[in-house]
Amino acid sequence: MRSRIAPSKENTCAVFVTFHPDAGFLDRLTRVARQVGDVIVIDNGSSELELGELRGASNTLGFALICNGENLGVAKALNQGMDLALSRGWQWALTFDQDTLAYDFLLDRLIETWRDYDSANELAVIGSSYLDPPSGEVYPIETRNGKWTECSSVITSGSLISMAAFGRTGPFREEFFIDCVDDDFCFRARRMGHAILCAGGPLMEHRIGTVEYHCFLGKKYATPNYPPVRRYYIMRNSIALAIECRSEEPEWARGTRKKIVKDLLLTLAFESNRWRKARMCLKGLWDGLRGKFGRLTDE
Repeated sequence: MRSRIAPSKENTCAVFVTFHPDAGFLDRLTRVARQVGDVIVIDNGSSELELGELRGASNTLGFALICNGENLGVAKALNQGMDLALSRGWQWALTFDQDTLAYDFLLDRLIETWRDYDSANELAVIGSSYLDPPSGEVYPIETRNGKWTECSSVITSGSLISMAAFGRTGPFREEFFIDCVDDDFCFRARRMGHAILCAGGPLMEHRIGTVEYHCFLGKKYATPNYPPVRRYYIMRNSIALAIECRSEEPEWARGTRKKIVKDLLLTLAFESNRWRKARMCLKGLWDGLRGKFGRLTDE
């Protein structure tokens, strides 16, 4: 059984999380605002100058703005946005990172995917395929007849979330702070019998880190060049989630364990500040194994 209420512009609200947004953010927001009924922005501790620009745009464009005053994490900010969307009666929420460039037909394509899907499971999330500008690759590559694919998880940015399913699944996992928040939510939704789809595309442009390419022994390798603190969260949350879901999501858990090792080796081989990043990875591994979560205080 699908979600009872079909998504549409009239019942969909966009939720953005910002943290020191760049000069192009309001243009990207406006692209999305044209496609939905309302926009909510949650800011996680940007500067007073940046907040002044957001407040001015909020008055001009008419979107809701929540200013946290500090970085409370992606999960907390998403939950704040989803709670406000629920209180305003929105049936669907379209979540975005601040740097994602949505194409003008993104929501229309997600609505088409909802209409095309027919399964015993009720849809919880429809994610968006995206173009990675540096590489020119589109992710995910495999889609059913070029339309959509059913998958274990999708990235938060460009995801259309059923508010009814969100209410049953529960909030995003705030103790994770950042990274794997999307995977954890999707896995919990799947455990409750919901389906996760990703619509074919690309429907947007989205970057994973600051990718650089390296050649070694005739092979080409890509590294995302995350800062050390992100390496910590990625390692901690990935290993913790891989342990927790190893029975219910074995393919994801196996792939994640392999990716952790590969990423660490590539970081040591090619990235700058490699030893600091390696130390943060090991700290994240230790904290993930012992279940120590929350915001990293000694960054």
